[in-house]
Amino acid sequence: MKTIAMTLGPIVSTLSLGRKTSEIWAASYLFSLIMKKSVGKLRKIDGVQFIVPYAEDDALFDAKDGGIGRFHDRFILQSDTIDLETVRRKVDEARDEVADLVAKAIGEDKRWFAKSLEAMSRAISTRPKSPSTTPSSILPPGSMP
Repeated sequence: MKTIAMTLGPIVSTLSLGRKTSEIWAASYLFSLIMKKSVGKLRKIDGVQFIVPYAEDDALFDAKDGGIGRFHDRFILQSDTIDLETVRRKVDEARDEVADLVAKAIGEDKRWFAKSLEAMSRAISTRPKSPSTTPSSILPPGSMP
């Protein structure tokens, strides 16, 4: 049995781009929605068993969430029937569905949203690291090699 784990991100860098509470909520909710849709797609494949999150309750996937992000940024599953490429494909499908929803809601083309996400990723990757969040400032002195 294979164990496959995946994490969405960069969450902290993305949330730090928000200037208003609503922007931070929206970014957090988008990550949760992408994860919800990803897990929803993967759980339909025979032989997939989720360790994290709990994914056995259909109501969790069928019910409206009222704007509450109930899915965190990672999952761990076990399966003998799927491989990493299948997981990536399902996560990409979920991301594209969310991009379609956002583009439709704001009246833009999905390509615009994809370009915006790409630009945001570049901005995050070139942004200087905050000294207060470097591992050496979080961990006790002498604990880093």
